Amino acid sequence: MIGLIANAVLHPNIVAHIKQFMKDKLALLFTAIFVISMLSYFQSTDVGFWAERVRIKLPFLILPFAISSLFPLEKKLFHKIIFIFFL
Repeated sequence: MIGLIANAVLHPNIVAHIKQFMKDKLALLFTAIFVISMLSYFQSTDVGFWAERVRIKLPFLILPFAISSLFPLEKKLFHKIIFIFFL
């Protein structure tokens, strides 16, 4: 997982990867799972438990971007990989 993330973030053409990622609605949906967890901070009374939940959901933020930046995938194949990741 660290290798995938490093490949995505340290790539010289990261701007193109970000643009490609922002165009895919399914990948943004999985990112929204993480964002909803972040927003739950305002209703949390146990910050330690909240931080643990956010840490567990961190792959929902990073891995869809890392997978989309590996190489140009067909949209159908990318969606299959994302669904397998979600399951």
